[in-house]
Amino acid sequence: MAAPTDSAMDISSFFSGLLNEKLCPNHLNVLKSFTSMLRRQEYREEVEKDVFCSLWSLLSRLREELEASGEGEEEGDELNLQLMAECFRAQRNACVQSPRNQALLSDLSFIDESLKVISLLQRLYLQCGDRSAVALDPLRCGLQFLGNMAVGNQLCKDSLWTLSLPHLMLDLLSGKDEKVVSYASMVLHTCLDEEKVEELAKPDNIPLALRVMELCRTHPDLDWTVLIATQHFLKSSALVVSMYSGISHLERQHKVKGSSQSG
Repeated sequence: MAAPTDSAMDISSFFSGLLNEKLCPNHLNVLKSFTSMLRRQEYREEVEKDVFCSLWSLLSRLREELEASGEGEEEGDELNLQLMAECFRAQRNACVQSPRNQALLSDLSFIDESLKVISLLQRLYLQCGDRSAVALDPLRCGLQFLGNMAVGNQLCKDSLWTLSLPHLMLDLLSGKDEKVVSYASMVLHTCLDEEKVEELAKPDNIPLALRVMELCRTHPDLDWTVLIATQHFLKSSALVVSMYSGISHLERQHKVKGSSQSG
């Protein structure tokens, strides 16, 4: 394969041949070059739809291969995960201040496919024990991409909300990695509006709302969860009532006792 250059034609040729080749470290180098090029706004706005189609196909291929390998147990999985992370970085950069690319990636089902990858990475992170760190980089980058997709784009916000609520978002907010929790909170905050807050008052969604409030208590340094609580949750009487009803009897007694003592 030719050395990577700044030419859009070279990137198009790279992607057109990539899907039929055995993946190797050189593919990662070229993908990193593409990610770097996407930092330039003038380049971002000129990337053709076919290139994004190929990027989607690569991400889908990486997911299918990782699932088939036993989720992180095969020799080639480390390169697979590095390529996943770089796909997400490219997608993240493509969306920066670019409604055009947000719309293109949304039309090409990047949100749906990315959430499938993120769900897989979340399982891998929980199952791999000492090797769990290998899944963190693509997991974090994937959430950053989703955040960039949602900024200023109502259709993307609505798609993310529908596809990730409540189970995947709850799983992400329940993880041990603070960056994953922070990025997932950012995505949730970006998607929220008055109507969606009311949806969280439904019984199936209350565990997610309670998890956000728990994070406010246990991790007060996580700005996004505090913003979610103060800007959205506490302004909804329906959600506050539902959250209170969802607290266990013992926790409720503790809160009442604490309130009476402070008074």
